[in-house]
Amino acid sequence: MMPILTMADVISLDVFQSAVVAAGGDRLAERVVRWVSVIETPVEDFVRQDEFVLTTCVGFGEDSAALGEFVGEIMGAGASGLAIATGRHIQRIPDNIKALANEAHFPILDVPWKVRFAEIIQSVYAAISLAGTGSVGGSGTVREALLRMSLGEGLDEVLEALGQGCNGLAAFYDAYSGAWRGMASLIDWCHAHFQLLRPHLVTALDVGPALTRPPQSRAQIGGRRIEFYPVVLGQRWVGTVVAESLDDAEANMMFHDEGERLTLLVSLALAEEEAAHQIGLRMEEDLVWNLAKGTFKSWDEATALAAQVNRDLSHPHAAIIGRLADLEAQYHYRQTVFASVPRGKWEADLAKKVQRALSQAFEAAGWRALVTYQRGEWIGYAFTNRPLSMEAVRGLVATAEHALSLHEPQAKFSWGIATAAPGLSGFHQSYQNARTALDLGVRRQGVGHVFEYEHVQYQAVLSRFIDDPVVRDVVQAALGGLVDYDRAHDSELVETLSAYLRHRTNVSVTARALHLHRQSLLYRLGKIELLTGRSLDDPDDLFLLELCVRLTGLR
Repeated sequence: MMPILTMADVISLDVFQSAVVAAGGDRLAERVVRWVSVIETPVEDFVRQDEFVLTTCVGFGEDSAALGEFVGEIMGAGASGLAIATGRHIQRIPDNIKALANEAHFPILDVPWKVRFAEIIQSVYAAISLAGTGSVGGSGTVREALLRMSLGEGLDEVLEALGQGCNGLAAFYDAYSGAWRGMASLIDWCHAHFQLLRPHLVTALDVGPALTRPPQSRAQIGGRRIEFYPVVLGQRWVGTVVAESLDDAEANMMFHDEGERLTLLVSLALAEEEAAHQIGLRMEEDLVWNLAKGTFKSWDEATALAAQVNRDLSHPHAAIIGRLADLEAQYHYRQTVFASVPRGKWEADLAKKVQRALSQAFEAAGWRALVTYQRGEWIGYAFTNRPLSMEAVRGLVATAEHALSLHEPQAKFSWGIATAAPGLSGFHQSYQNARTALDLGVRRQGVGHVFEYEHVQYQAVLSRFIDDPVVRDVVQAALGGLVDYDRAHDSELVETLSAYLRHRTNVSVTARALHLHRQSLLYRLGKIELLTGRSLDDPDDLFLLELCVRLTGLR
């Protein structure tokens, strides 16, 4: 049975001590509250009957007429009441809005900006769950989960409480890190059946207010009946609760009838985690950016700021730089296919997704990550208290990309990574090296790869000479004849020379690599000597030709 709560009960909650009933206060006890949500314009069909709506009125400014239309749509949808956060986007509730609400006996609360919506949502849903005789399956599972949240415990503890109500068979798939949290007995099974689970884990792409209530689903997988409950936080899909449907009627009723309530408990636990993370996020971003730019004057200055965000700069680290190929095209693709989102908001949301995916991928593996988004690039440092392995760094970046592919399936990210020398200057140098790896790697291999500086160091050295006019003249003198001949005869002498040098002047191996007869290769090599005026038996000539081939490849 659904618990009954009224607007009169809602305004008596501690979280509304500083709020004021600005309008429609005469029939509060008649307004039933069954749901709570955060809605910004447009309303469309995203407000349900008996839903308590929270809004910041972002985008209205002083346009009281547009705000009146917005409030009218919420009233027309059958909402039980509206809470407006004042002090940031709107300083006071206009008189025409109050008059409109009073005429319809529609409650409007004036809530100070400092009151967090996450606290309101948590308090209201706790009240809904505990009101009247409403309980879940008689097991008190939701009560237990709410109690754990009120004690400040996190998602893992909430999942444990929920799982205990159905024999420990509840888990959460984190869409950003690809990691599982919750009951070990179910997690092991989910890993073994992930490819079958994946189509059910992924919900619609996180665009627009429609995702405040994504659809739940059920599937028969591996001999088990599995329930899927997507979890949304701030109109972003953040993961999916997975639970097994049991024969026990009580347990099934808990997960079927109260599915939305359970996912909201998980989303609230995640909101608490994210809120705690946001407190130090700006300080972390400043730390990363200043380390990358090399602006700290002393090691003590850097470590003092790092200590404030609980980071130890003395551990071995790798620098990471990421870039999205054709950012504008990706933005326009999302607008065409899904919905219209302002350019700035879309990029800010994307930046947070990538930051979170990187941080969680590394931290799930026991690393500590610091990531910021600056000027169209993700810049980060990954720390470990174990021997630094660049292979591990590559693998964790790939893990983050896999999680991101669920959100941005058309996106192609490119990454540069580099190790660092100890000391303060090592952070700036590793940042520069990672950038060099990214730039040179994309130039040579295209987008969509992870490029390690240690693998492109020679390119970094050569790139310093690539624009030198004397060097250009040397390259032109050495290879100009080959290039002109290839263009005129549609031949491949430059590529033949490159392969010959790459295979250490071994004729047999080069011939096999180029799918040529040995005599055909020897004929080409003779033509190369003739056109370049260099001997392929002379070590100095070979060095010059290889240098010129590599410089040509860089260009």
